[in-house]
Amino acid sequence: MRIWKSRIHSQIEAIIGLEVHLRLKGAKKLFSNAEAYSFSPNSPQAIAPFDCAVPGSLPVINPECIELATKAALALQCKIASKLTFDRKHYFYPDLPNGYQITQYFNPFAVGGKLDLVEHDGLNKPLSVPIEQIQIEQDSAKSIKTDDDTLLDMNRAGMGIIEIVTKPELRSSEHTVIFLKKLHQLMWYHGVTDANMDDGSFRCDVNISVRNVGNPLGNRIELKHLHKFSAIASAIDFEIERQSALLKEGKPINQETRGFDLLTGESFILREKEGTDEYYFIQDADIPDVNLPLEYISRIEKLLPENLDERRRRLHQELGLSLEHVDNLMSEPGAVEYFEQFLILLQSPNYEAKSLVNWVTGELMGMLHKEKLKISESPVGAEKLAALVDLVLEQKVSGILVF
Repeated sequence: MRIWKSRIHSQIEAIIGLEVHLRLKGAKKLFSNAEAYSFSPNSPQAIAPFDCAVPGSLPVINPECIELATKAALALQCKIASKLTFDRKHYFYPDLPNGYQITQYFNPFAVGGKLDLVEHDGLNKPLSVPIEQIQIEQDSAKSIKTDDDTLLDMNRAGMGIIEIVTKPELRSSEHTVIFLKKLHQLMWYHGVTDANMDDGSFRCDVNISVRNVGNPLGNRIELKHLHKFSAIASAIDFEIERQSALLKEGKPINQETRGFDLLTGESFILREKEGTDEYYFIQDADIPDVNLPLEYISRIEKLLPENLDERRRRLHQELGLSLEHVDNLMSEPGAVEYFEQFLILLQSPNYEAKSLVNWVTGELMGMLHKEKLKISESPVGAEKLAALVDLVLEQKVSGILVF
């Protein structure tokens, strides 16, 4: 486990808030009947008329996306709105065919909530990061730059995403990355997203300002489109240093949107930061209001898995697994369930879970990873592994020859 150490200057503090975008793991897009695009090399096209802003096409809400957003809000202990409404956020980019994005500005899907970071997550002391709000949005198309042109891949247009906005309570890149890693794990653990950072299923914008300790908040800079933990840490550290230098020299820090260049390790200006009034928000009249009764939310709550920190504690204290083995099991969706099913199916008496966990985390998962397979794709089911290990424990088969 890595324990981060803050590098913030004693007289200057950074104020950090996050806007985390997660692509929902739904079978269909948010407002059309098109299949959700899988982003694999041979994926079929996933485009419907509404995704391309064909005149006369209208949005129809996908209930599965609402259910996934509800799971995310409950996992973060948020208060969910009793009525669901959607708004239009107007801005003009080639990858936004309607000229506006459907989002939730006036009435967010959920507010409040928190994500607790504990010592095991890599902190010296516990930290609770408050959540400002969660909103459901549609994703844009994907711009592809060539030497001569910018091409548009419309398969991503209209995919359902949620934006999780934190309050500006983080103070360092270290704490920010720890928070994002736990949020990343929490969301795939609850089945909200596959959280694949390579295809942009989990990405974030970082808002940073600096100030002399005790002074009012300064102008914030937004760092856009970050989707690697290492890049996020580097971008934050660079931006803190850049703004701190300006603050020490008495120079103004302009409110602007910036990108981050991985090759140079420096941020660069994209545009001056827009105000919310420049987006001309209006409620989307094509999408009717949807009531979310308490019975619906209670039903979804019953589907949630065991609390993440409680599961870690149970595996460590009740089953006697080392924290390293617990982390390995909890690093991949379905691995804990596979291991516990494996234990149930074993016929051999008087076994200890801690003496058998390596069959899953070491032998099986090691072989699967060599083949670039997840445990959910394992050709060896829990019942087959249990039968095999029974033979080893009964000394009918040598464990050395098994794998």
